[in-house]
Amino acid sequence: MMLRLLGVFLLVLAWTPAQAQVKTQAPASITNRYALVIGNGDYGTNSLPNTRPDARLIADSLRQAGFDVTLKTDLTRSGMFDATRGFAERLPAGASAVVYYAGHGMQIKGENYLLPVDMVVTGEEGVKQRAFPLQALHERLALSKSAVNVMILDACRNNPFQPVKPVKLRSYENLGLAPSSAARGTLVAYSTAPGQLAEDGSGRRHSIYTETLARLLAQRGLPAETLFRTLSDQVRRQTREDQQPWFESSLAGDFYFLPPPGWRPGAPPLTARSSA
Repeated sequence: MMLRLLGVFLLVLAWTPAQAQVKTQAPASITNRYALVIGNGDYGTNSLPNTRPDARLIADSLRQAGFDVTLKTDLTRSGMFDATRGFAERLPAGASAVVYYAGHGMQIKGENYLLPVDMVVTGEEGVKQRAFPLQALHERLALSKSAVNVMILDACRNNPFQPVKPVKLRSYENLGLAPSSAARGTLVAYSTAPGQLAEDGSGRRHSIYTETLARLLAQRGLPAETLFRTLSDQVRRQTREDQQPWFESSLAGDFYFLPPPGWRPGAPPLTARSSA
């Protein structure tokens, strides 16, 4: 009897470290996911009533998918710099990072800018000095420790500077946002194609783009690139081709907002495993 008990005790000792390793590693690989959600809407006479509800909807959707979410609304220019810097700096090694922005956005000579709520425009140079350059977000994420970066920009909404006096504001003739290049491990999604505008969703609780996105985020096992292709198709159909979302991606492998059961970051695509 004593020998049998000793054997059981030794078996438990041999089994425990491996089991403990599994239990500590599995949650880390799934929960190492962070999101920054920004909804800017209080632009005074050019306010966007849906951006804050949109931001809350996406924040809730990402939380349900297991993301650690930071939600910010109605940020000033300094607030946008602080929020993006703080978010990027706290990303741990190997993290998956998602940044969602709802609000006004515009381009000046091919450069994209997200507009803070304290934005006052006096001309092109004023935009560069008072807006938040999208390139700053690209750079912060590129220098962070994250392995995957996803930027979702529901930003090409009704342009607040288009135009009361076309001659004075003709420098803003390039509407919407301009295309950009996604660094390796990055996906950038736009609510509409370059140079076009997206509706804020007049008469609706949410913009069409964000409402559709939230539904797709709840679907388990949908790869990000498939999700955004589906999103584009559904929005185009709902708006009768008036709004055509698009995205650019340099993701090295599959990324899931809501992973399929048993999936881990860095694992080969499920299709490749099932066909083997």
